[in-house]
Amino acid sequence: MKDVDQYIFMSYKKLINSRIGINSIYSILDQILNVGLNFVLAILFARKLGASSLGQYNIALAITGVISLITNFGTGTVVSRAIASNSDKLKTYLGNALAIRIYISTPLLIIFSAFVSRILGYNFDTFIIIILVALYNTFLSSIRLINSTFVSLHKNDIVFKINTANKTCSLLLAFIILKLGLGLIEMIIGFIIVSSSFLIYSYYEIRKFENSFRFQLNLKFSKTLIFLSFPLVLASTAEFINLKIDNIFISYILDEEAVGYYSASFNIFMALTLIPLGLTQVYFPNFIEAFKKSRNIAFSLFIKYLKLISIYSIFSLCFFQI
Repeated sequence: MKDVDQYIFMSYKKLINSRIGINSIYSILDQILNVGLNFVLAILFARKLGASSLGQYNIALAITGVISLITNFGTGTVVSRAIASNSDKLKTYLGNALAIRIYISTPLLIIFSAFVSRILGYNFDTFIIIILVALYNTFLSSIRLINSTFVSLHKNDIVFKINTANKTCSLLLAFIILKLGLGLIEMIIGFIIVSSSFLIYSYYEIRKFENSFRFQLNLKFSKTLIFLSFPLVLASTAEFINLKIDNIFISYILDEEAVGYYSASFNIFMALTLIPLGLTQVYFPNFIEAFKKSRNIAFSLFIKYLKLISIYSIFSLCFFQI
């Protein structure tokens, strides 16, 4: 029994010290940073701007988030899978996916966000916030698309560097804006400036791997990419709606302030999901690579991830009970 325990310990130790383990650590740290800074921002919004502003911000995130999943056509998953299988596809897949996101998805996102906000009868301030968040969402989703490429290339350290700098600058900007006594609209405009700057930075980071990389809207290939990707939209949209539709319902039945209080408490729950999210992000490209070598290796990796996430789930359940 002692020999078996020692073997299991050595197996997990080897996993942690491997490329998968190191990338998993970077991914978990990235999730901690993301959830932690979002939690701090939520506290700042609630304390400095009030629950109503926090509610407006979360309503905008919910509406634009659901719509962006549809207008992005699910290209992110297909791009990640293609590059994980063959890194030589980076230029073609990522270049066209970014062009689709900037030239096609962005106008559709803004138009549909404006339409939905008017249908739901939000006031003018909330309407403006939704439109600004739609633009902000475009830059963030483009950064995430590039980051998913780095994950497929097993470069999670670069993802961590980009996200750390982006979130830190956003948080510092939020402190400055609130210190100057400005409001939510000014803060979102500041976030747009920061995110657009880091999109440019991410673009030049990817060019270090592919010197000739650029945005390219090849209509024939882009049409094929959208056709291949769109079936994935339904699953992603259903998952996101499951997380965010409650904000829209609460705002429709009650008001933005109620959404603010609800969102503040929900962020605490989301903080506990950061480790599984970090592990899952690294798992996907490594499973594909392992599957190309052997089904047994791939499913052995799946079992290890399943055990780790199950142990964490039991721990989290006990934590909530306490």
